[in-house]
Amino acid sequence: MRVDIWATRAYFTGDLDWLTPADQARAQAYRHDGARAQFVTGRALLRDVLERRGLDYTSVDLSREKPTHPDTFFNLSHVDGFVAIALASEDVGLDVETTHRGTDIDLVGKRQYTPSELAWIAASDDPRRAFFQLWTLKEAYLKLTGEGLRRNTKTFAFDLSQSRFEPPLDRPKNVHFWRVSVDAFELAVAAAIPFELSFWLDGEPVFLEGQALSASP
Repeated sequence: MRVDIWATRAYFTGDLDWLTPADQARAQAYRHDGARAQFVTGRALLRDVLERRGLDYTSVDLSREKPTHPDTFFNLSHVDGFVAIALASEDVGLDVETTHRGTDIDLVGKRQYTPSELAWIAASDDPRRAFFQLWTLKEAYLKLTGEGLRRNTKTFAFDLSQSRFEPPLDRPKNVHFWRVSVDAFELAVAAAIPFELSFWLDGEPVFLEGQALSASP
């Protein structure tokens, strides 16, 4: 399987007439301009990518927590300055984070990471980037399973030094990941079957060196 990642660092600035009434109301409900811009840009990027594939944006079911399309699988993620979408023939989970986010990595790490993950972060040359490399992998997995943070993030772990994933004891092992770094941003994708990754940034295809991870045999 191939997973296509489309990402943009430029916010959408056009008219919003094409948004559904529910999405227009949701956009207006955001108190912060940055959050509103991320939301609208995510919808605009989704519409653009679907149209490139000859698919109808109006067929997207936006009523669910995880929007769906009858002819493709996709997942959206965004942070300040970066919006991304993953499209594939099977379900996928995507997360993107920025190392500029003011997260207390020591406090959050103790709550969310296993001892082995904390040790890897501490030994890293760039603990802050290492923290977000792990966090995007965890989020991508939880978005794939649909569990979100209802799942205790210490029940599964990643060993980036060995490119290994240790799944929860009550979940299947057949999950595969790719993670990539783009400037100050970290991005991770998860799927239930092996996949290759293609990447488009600001409308242009780019090659990014990444890391594939999977569960131990």
